[in-house]
Amino acid sequence: MSSELQLDTIVPSIIVDNVSKNYHVYAKTEDRLKQFVYTRLSGKKKTFYRDFWALNPLSFEVNKGDSVGIIGRNGSGKSTLLQMICGTLTPTSGSITRNGRIAALLELGAGFNPDFTGRENIYLNGSILGLSKKEIDSKLADIIDFSEIEAYIDQQVKTYSSGMFIRLAFSVAIHSSPEILIIDEALAVGDVFFQQKCFERLKQLKASGITLLFVSHDVTSVKLLCNKAILLHKGELIKIGDPKAVVNEYIKINSHSESETADVEEVMVQQSEANNALEAELEKASLEDDSEYRYGTKNAVIADFGLYKADGNKIDGAIQNNESIEIRLKVEFLKDILNPVSGFYIKDRRGIELYSGNTHYLNSPIGRQPKGTVMSISFKQILSLAPGEYSLSLGLSDFIDGVSTPLDRRYEAAKLTILADKTVIGLVDLNSKVDFEYLIK
Repeated sequence: MSSELQLDTIVPSIIVDNVSKNYHVYAKTEDRLKQFVYTRLSGKKKTFYRDFWALNPLSFEVNKGDSVGIIGRNGSGKSTLLQMICGTLTPTSGSITRNGRIAALLELGAGFNPDFTGRENIYLNGSILGLSKKEIDSKLADIIDFSEIEAYIDQQVKTYSSGMFIRLAFSVAIHSSPEILIIDEALAVGDVFFQQKCFERLKQLKASGITLLFVSHDVTSVKLLCNKAILLHKGELIKIGDPKAVVNEYIKINSHSESETADVEEVMVQQSEANNALEAELEKASLEDDSEYRYGTKNAVIADFGLYKADGNKIDGAIQNNESIEIRLKVEFLKDILNPVSGFYIKDRRGIELYSGNTHYLNSPIGRQPKGTVMSISFKQILSLAPGEYSLSLGLSDFIDGVSTPLDRRYEAAKLTILADKTVIGLVDLNSKVDFEYLIK
């Protein structure tokens, strides 16, 4: 009788084996017809096109439960690779094996009919993702609730903004019970609050063991979400492994003067376009409705708050970076509070806390306050941030013996929209100054 040690083997979710993708590029429309005639009818070997290899042969495996970020400059082959993994493109060579149900967010609009309502598209896209009508029925309320567009769910999606569209598409995808979730830059669309919500849900899905493929130019998100990263450059697989090491290689590739100049110019264009888009949106509404989450004992409350410029005027729209602002809180004490502490914090669209300040940390104690007291608390702050959208949260606590008891937490109470008249690369603007001095003439 023989005994063998049975070892559990890791079954990959995705196997990419020697996969490449080549396109025939025709200089003129009629060359395509000429190629057909020569190839199919005359049998002559002549080409009227040039080869363009979007992806050279590459191989890798993604194990179940992996979160893999795919990074690279525009034109490196990221989206082509994802489309082949999803099955919407056929490889020129090699094979791709998939083990598990796939849900994908690729091009905006894929899997949706613009003439259908949001509700109808939930059923259409859900069926494409492999859900039965009964399964969609059971998930419908959760899908609509997560998307936060219930008021528009029975309107045609061609009337939706890109932000509303991606809310619905993301919500359907994450509720389709996928074993493999593929996202191609989708989270770059939408307001700051929904982006934070999406990142939190991705973290939950990651913890549940789902396999995630995430394409993004945002390398910080890749390092936060992923346990593995892949770097593509001009159709070549350059590096695969630890996200930090792969991101460092990506930065190294982009450090060449020619690439760096292109990157900075691209950032400048993006920021200019973003500023124009944000200003247009602010003409419609300054804040999203129903974005605030509030909790606490309510023994004291932040009854009101406002954002003001240095000249005392209220901020109703976007503000320039490095501008001084004042955050004013109106606080009402409904019971005696021994040691109240009030503060605020600012997060970016990924939910990363960029700065937090409160009366305790800033050595400005409020002191004991009796029931019935109404007071104003203000924080003066210079917003040295890169252009974009940020969330502002407010808090009021009772801090006793090192234990903080929330009295009134107003989570994501407001949205801060920052504009800039210069290029800012990174999360913050350190407001560097340049000076020149001639040493030898």
